[in-house]
Amino acid sequence: MTADLPVLGLRERDIRNHFVLPSDLKRANTPSERFMAATRNLQSLVSGVKNDLNWDDYEWTRKNTRLPVLIKGVLSPDDAEEGGRQLDTGIGAIAALPPIVERVAGKTKILFDGGVRRGIDVFKALASGADAVGVGRPILYGLTVGGTVGVAAVLEHLRTELVNVMRLTGAGQIQGIRPEFITRVANETNLF
Repeated sequence: MTADLPVLGLRERDIRNHFVLPSDLKRANTPSERFMAATRNLQSLVSGVKNDLNWDDYEWTRKNTRLPVLIKGVLSPDDAEEGGRQLDTGIGAIAALPPIVERVAGKTKILFDGGVRRGIDVFKALASGADAVGVGRPILYGLTVGGTVGVAAVLEHLRTELVNVMRLTGAGQIQGIRPEFITRVANETNLF
């Protein structure tokens, strides 16, 4: 469930460039005319999306599926303890992560997804307490440029960068990445 996208932000570059999704766009799992009509422009991507999503919706979804239900877009420790970022000046996901990890204190798995572009981003998320990291946009770029080969290349590049950062910090394995490494990386590379 995406909790941080009741409406799209005003994407000025897309507006200026008159970006519209292609009319022949198809999705393998929903190739219906209804989907086609709903994807004519970016704002319509969220048409029909519930803009007052709450914990009752989460519970209903959980009770009506055998699949795990993940909540994407939690940026508040209060919401994380209970169970989006489309604004330019909103808190960054990496800045929101440590207080959420502290508040949740192992009660649930934390999957970090937001702004991951490089191996160092993966490293910082893991060092900040994430159990796993989602990589969206780079995968889409790889898919666009080179199909499955492009996706494989992106993943290999991220892996190579992550291993490099781990070696530079002295983390021999993923489980050995600790919060103090963020300070070490920041001091050595001026990235944080």
